[in-house]
Amino acid sequence: MKNRNIFTSSYAQMIYGVTIFLSMATSQASLPQPGEDLWNVCAQIGTDVDELLTCCSTTFTAIAAAANPCALTPITGSTIISTSGSYCLATDVTSITINVSNVMLDLNGHNGGTVLLGQSASVSNAIIQNGYCGSMSDSVSFPAAFVLIQNVKAYGSTIGFSFSGSHNLLENCSSGNNITGFSITGVGNQLANCSSFSSTIGVGIGGFVIGGTDNQLGNCSSTNGATGFSISGVTHQLENCSSKGGGSGFVVSSSGAQQITIERCIASAYTTTGFNLSTAGPSCAVIECTANGGTMGTTGFIGSSTPTNAVFYLNRASKNVTNNYSGLGANSAKVTVVNSADAPAPSYGDNLSAN
Repeated sequence: MKNRNIFTSSYAQMIYGVTIFLSMATSQASLPQPGEDLWNVCAQIGTDVDELLTCCSTTFTAIAAAANPCALTPITGSTIISTSGSYCLATDVTSITINVSNVMLDLNGHNGGTVLLGQSASVSNAIIQNGYCGSMSDSVSFPAAFVLIQNVKAYGSTIGFSFSGSHNLLENCSSGNNITGFSITGVGNQLANCSSFSSTIGVGIGGFVIGGTDNQLGNCSSTNGATGFSISGVTHQLENCSSKGGGSGFVVSSSGAQQITIERCIASAYTTTGFNLSTAGPSCAVIECTANGGTMGTTGFIGSSTPTNAVFYLNRASKNVTNNYSGLGANSAKVTVVNSADAPAPSYGDNLSAN
């Protein structure tokens, strides 16, 4: 669409230029009057025509460049990039490997196949954008850092996007029909407006599998994953995320998972649990979240049997078969805060239950 807009704009400019030049030629090339030098009139017409041809040539050159954005550094087959620079995919390929930093790769709407970063050297300060792939990952031996992945779709692989590095940003990316949509196990990574979906309910391991330390997810969504968001590690934050369908919505999956904050998130149409913190470590919080089982879910919110500084605050649960709230202590359906040393006594009305 971008190229089409450029083409349309350039074409319009060319038509405008032709109109102006023809107008000039017509006004300056009226029929000679008696005694007028016919040679001078013809010379002026010739000059106008030459200028018109130059204008058209320049315009057509601009149109050709806009129609072929890969003119400078095209990739036409599977390749290993080992020189820093800007690259553009000119056709679908089966694999691209990036083994050098400071690379910009525009997939240009094509399929890059298996895209690998850092298989023989660490990669940083890279950008990959605007296209498709089967999968995209860095390596455990050479994790990527400060990489921007933007507007990329990964389909039909084991893991759509897998990153073990640090401070990478995935924005407006989607993963479809993979066993795992996104696996993020490094430090300080961010996912914004990303989505994972499966065509069959409960397929695979999960939409988002988050480990490591201090990773942040905002406005991300999972549909029909076995688990929407499976969370381990330390100090992660999930905000405005949603899980629909599948087994469980949000699961803090290990006792080592500490200081996890899940805020303003929604779990719906799950078959087991909306938010499950039954095995969570200390200082985890679920705030202003909604669990709607859609008459299929077993439990909306599950707390730990021995929680430490766990917070459940201003949540809402509805349409769960067994319990809206479980394991949050006495009168668990309406407990706000469980065993929080620095919080006020539980207020029996801040977490809401509706059937």
